[in-house]
Amino acid sequence: MTFAEKTAYYFVFYTKGSSTLVSGALLAQDTTGTGTLENSKIAQFKVIHAAPGTDSINVQYDGTPAFAGIPYNNATSYTQLPAGSHTIAVETTTAPGALIASLQRSFDPATDTSIVVTGLPGAQTAFALSDNNLPGSVGTARIRFVNAAPNLGPVDVLVNFAPKVASLPTNSGSTYIEFPENAYTIDFTLAGTATSLLNLQGVSLTAARTYTLYLIGTSGQLAGLLTRDD
Repeated sequence: MTFAEKTAYYFVFYTKGSSTLVSGALLAQDTTGTGTLENSKIAQFKVIHAAPGTDSINVQYDGTPAFAGIPYNNATSYTQLPAGSHTIAVETTTAPGALIASLQRSFDPATDTSIVVTGLPGAQTAFALSDNNLPGSVGTARIRFVNAAPNLGPVDVLVNFAPKVASLPTNSGSTYIEFPENAYTIDFTLAGTATSLLNLQGVSLTAARTYTLYLIGTSGQLAGLLTRDD
């Protein structure tokens, strides 16, 4: 950053939705309103292992180790990486060096991203979700739903038996929805039907927190993975 002689400045921090990262704006106290954006040099990402039948995984970006030994049905915390374009590579702990999935993505400055590894053995894949970890309205929690179950097709999501998400495609996430702090019954059904795929009871949501609920597994062996992302 360049600071001019005999000039006073404001430095304003702002968020793009990250749980911890901020960017800034440098504003000169002058008559012309001179200012520049000063983007953060870092971003952060986490990994969700949602690939049934796959051993624990290691994850790298551009050859740099990021996570090691992530078991199935588990999620990491966030780790930082330089903002910009990176290649995310996934391997199993039992066959290091043999990629099972990869993803190239641009990580914007001061943002949070979730990388989901899914798919059956021999057909694993990875997809990315842009996270918004700002708190919701006072007294509410924010949650999104992600369909990461391979070969299942679109699903509907019901919360306390009321429809909330319709026809959520495979390998995609819903928008964030706010709910008052409470414990909820959440159902995943085949899209457009009353056929229950998974019923989760007592899903506890705390106000001012942000969550993601992943539908993972295969038909008959489905599970819900709830992560707190803020």
